[in-house]
Amino acid sequence: MSYQVNLPSSAASISSSSSISDEEDDRLSDWASSLGEARQTKSLFDETVLPSPEAALEHDANIWDFRLQETCQKLGLDMFGRIRLINLIRNAGLAKDQIEALSSSDPLFKDDNLLRPVIPDDPLLQYDPDDSWSDDEDLPQPPRSTAGPSQSQSSSTAENSRISQLEAELEQARRDLASMRSLISKTVGVEDDDQDQSSVESSTQVEGKGKGKAVERDDDTHYFHSYEENDIHEIMLKDTVRTVSYARFILSNPQVFKDAIVMDVGCGTGILSMLAAKAGAKHVYAIEASGLAVKARANIKKNGFENIITVIQGKVEDIQLPVKEVDVIVSEWMGYMLLYESMLDSVLVARDRFLSASGLMASAQSQVTERGRRGYPSGLRSMDSILVRCNYETFEGLDRWWWIQEIRSGIDMFRPPSTPRSTAGPSQSQSSSTAENSRISQLEAELEQARRDLASMRSLISKTVGVEDDDQDQSSVESSTQVEGKGKGKAVERDDDTHYFHSYEENDIHEIMLKDTVRTVSYARFILSNPQVFKDAIVMDVGCGTGILSMLAAKAGAKHVYAIEASGLAVKARANIKKNGFENIITVIQGKVEDIQLPVKEVDVIVSEWMGYMLLYESMLDSVLVARDRFLSASGLMAPSQTRLVISAITGDRTWKERISFWPSVYGFDLSEMQLPAFEEGLTEVVDRDEVVTSEAVVRDINSHNATIKSLDFHSSFTLSSTSSSEVQIKAFLTHFDTFFSPISGGAFHTSLDEDVEILPFRDDEYEHPVQSLSSKGKEGEGVKVSFTTGPRGKYTHWKQVVFLLRKHITLRSNEKIEGRFYCRKSENNSRELDVEIHYRVVGEKEKEGSYEVQCYKVR
Repeated sequence: MSYQVNLPSSAASISSSSSISDEEDDRLSDWASSLGEARQTKSLFDETVLPSPEAALEHDANIWDFRLQETCQKLGLDMFGRIRLINLIRNAGLAKDQIEALSSSDPLFKDDNLLRPVIPDDPLLQYDPDDSWSDDEDLPQPPRSTAGPSQSQSSSTAENSRISQLEAELEQARRDLASMRSLISKTVGVEDDDQDQSSVESSTQVEGKGKGKAVERDDDTHYFHSYEENDIHEIMLKDTVRTVSYARFILSNPQVFKDAIVMDVGCGTGILSMLAAKAGAKHVYAIEASGLAVKARANIKKNGFENIITVIQGKVEDIQLPVKEVDVIVSEWMGYMLLYESMLDSVLVARDRFLSASGLMASAQSQVTERGRRGYPSGLRSMDSILVRCNYETFEGLDRWWWIQEIRSGIDMFRPPSTPRSTAGPSQSQSSSTAENSRISQLEAELEQARRDLASMRSLISKTVGVEDDDQDQSSVESSTQVEGKGKGKAVERDDDTHYFHSYEENDIHEIMLKDTVRTVSYARFILSNPQVFKDAIVMDVGCGTGILSMLAAKAGAKHVYAIEASGLAVKARANIKKNGFENIITVIQGKVEDIQLPVKEVDVIVSEWMGYMLLYESMLDSVLVARDRFLSASGLMAPSQTRLVISAITGDRTWKERISFWPSVYGFDLSEMQLPAFEEGLTEVVDRDEVVTSEAVVRDINSHNATIKSLDFHSSFTLSSTSSSEVQIKAFLTHFDTFFSPISGGAFHTSLDEDVEILPFRDDEYEHPVQSLSSKGKEGEGVKVSFTTGPRGKYTHWKQVVFLLRKHITLRSNEKIEGRFYCRKSENNSRELDVEIHYRVVGEKEKEGSYEVQCYKVR
């Protein structure tokens, strides 16, 4: 079914009939405002404006015999389907019979353009008829028996009923909130924690000027989300001090775990739960708040423990167990400096909620210790030596928190000193009633918070998807064709740039790049060794970051430098430049080079460190080429002037061992459910020179002076000859890039493919001293050429190399070659990511050519 949906260029607003003065209106509270004019709602079928969404729905039921909630239930619409239906009715002017002709499978209910409000801040879109705000006395009470249970039994029944109801409502609220976050993420392309911080600010947060209440950052969500990635679990499992110590304690104390009920708080991959099961536990409850619970459950099933271990996804503060108490709580909760991440808080909550009076905590005691020379204890069976003592000497040069702790004395985790357990204790009914009342209070508080979050998120969605279309002349959109992408309506596109620029606002990445002496010293050597290029020149630095290249250009004699930085780091760059005395020579301009304007018509030199993994990842070269076409003079110079993307073949033994062979056998358990899609991703690795067993081939040679954005999506043939004297097994292809700086513009100094990159020595500590210029090796006046490689033949760089693992290994003899074709293009889903396709076959001296193998990858 298709309807013409009229989207006005500026949506009509509902005028207020209130006579409150502007001065009085400014003094209204947020609450009064939200219940006053902001709740006025227009009927779905006529021009009547009612004081509230409830009144508008009642009006439509009485006058037009239309009941929105009944229609939504009949069609099986969720919250977003309901929003689409409301906007469809307002847009297309549907009558009741037309609405009744709709079906739940209609593509209209999948059309995200119908999420955009016709009426800005439409209260009907934010109104949820399912929200229950009634007090306890309004709830249906259970029927009374004439005989009647005891007062305590009646109270317990009512409390259990109330708990069940609250848990159901809270679960529904959380699902709705998750759906809303997902919608915002898909609509505007930002992460949850970014979205939380950009929500409407409260009046107190912006010095009394805002009217909305900000959605506070959810530390838990960000924290749990960070543990859904495989990398952190691989690091922790490979930390043998940590994992073996836990395993030794659990397996060496069968008297503790045999027939015990065990709780594993923050089970992660499930490794400690499986160790407890292996030690004879009667049952293990593995608690995991993150989405990793799914993989933990699969790991446990794969190892045959599904009847012993129950994985419960949720926060230990919220979950319920089918047992009253547990005998042992095991948890690897320690963070940097012991208490970072505050996971111990949750472990102590678990202890107070579930641990029996004689129960055991593992670990029992912890403290941060000063450096000392101590060895392993002789045995691991005493409760005060649950984990092995650790010290700096044991793991010289490593920097993880679990390598500097000694588990001996310090924090007593068995009982909080201020709340000792009574030996007599309350009666069972009193204890049960107290626990139930406490649970009800907790659930009510969480539900209230969830409702507040829902209200804020609804408001945020209304503002987010209600923005005006960029195409102001657009007058109509056909809903049925919009789903196929053919309509005139303009959906809010994913903003790949925002996330990209935001990632460069952190200091860490810039410290890594500055300490990459191959990168930074090469730029510095070229700039400082070619004063004839930079003296009195107008220079543009695209993506200036800290401002280091701009300051080098100023030091080389530039007349003026325009340092362009799109991220918030521009503020620090400006401060760095002022601190070094270049504020009169360097102007920092915050913005995208596609958008900014310069006070000059053209520049003489464009310098930029734009290269990403596999050269083209992040697509920053696109912006540099835009800057060239907008601002570079006809005789201007690009630095770097040339780059090459190079492919070779490697044994891949180390990468294969780390990425493929690790998960199927970890401390005797099969954790292969954690296996990442290594055959579908380009893996950023550092590869030893000895692993390269073929020649190299250039698959893309880019001249920065004449390259086009279109040319950066390409395909190229390659041939790799064996460099080994014997037969070798090839498990992967490898890419790296070489970079060239020429002091002469255009193609005159373009390095031919026959000329190799120059590989110079670089010290790790070169950033501690000013870089010295190089002497010219060519003709007088030609200047100094500089080049560097990111390949295995050179010194390690932060770009590393990109490894493409092969599902089907190649057996290559000494007289054979690999022929292939390399395809590379920007990803359709994210313009800063790359799609790579490699076609290859082995060709011998006398053998006939065989068919090509094909494998596809993502570089992200």
